Amino acid sequence: MEQDQKKILIVDDEPAMREAGSRMLKRRLYANIATVDNGEDAIESVRAISYDLILLDLKIPKRNGWEVLEEIRKFNTKIKILVITGVPQFTKEQQEIINNKTSGVFHKPIVIEKVVKRIAEILGASVAIDPVCTLPDNLKGRPEAREIVHALNGIHGSIRISCDEYFYLLEHGHFNTQPHAERIEYLAMILRDVVDNVRRASEVVEKIRKL
Repeated sequence: MEQDQKKILIVDDEPAMREAGSRMLKRRLYANIATVDNGEDAIESVRAISYDLILLDLKIPKRNGWEVLEEIRKFNTKIKILVITGVPQFTKEQQEIINNKTSGVFHKPIVIEKVVKRIAEILGASVAIDPVCTLPDNLKGRPEAREIVHALNGIHGSIRISCDEYFYLLEHGHFNTQPHAERIEYLAMILRDVVDNVRRASEVVEKIRKL
């Protein structure tokens, strides 16, 4: 691991979410990703390693996410924590904890692009990478074309990653134990994302035509 790589810890008891989350973040972020599946291991890992950020699920065994959050804040007030949860809303007291002790919350099913964007905001833009954005040599010296193609490739990457994440979860049986409505909502979310990205792609294509 290179010295300047950021370190991120994923805490989630669902194997599919840990595997998919780790794989997706490694493709989008210049960071070292570690995972644990319970609260006790999360606390011990943070004591031993200087992580830059934690993605913390709340419903985990051996001390839940709230307990993990409280314990970590006793000895580490600087580490950034993003809560990932299937809980649709919090009590007033819980929301105050989120506001005062974390850098935000994402409700499942999450949109990986939004998580990546937030992580990049917290840790610095240099942590974000886009492996699908390879610029052709024939665009050198054409900064306007280079920026447009970069944007188009980024849109393509966003769509591909959203679909890739869904099929990975499907293949590993994540939806087998979930309500049918959750799977439908996940598909609807991807479709909305695709529609939005197709609209953006059309705008980019029009810019290319005008070059």
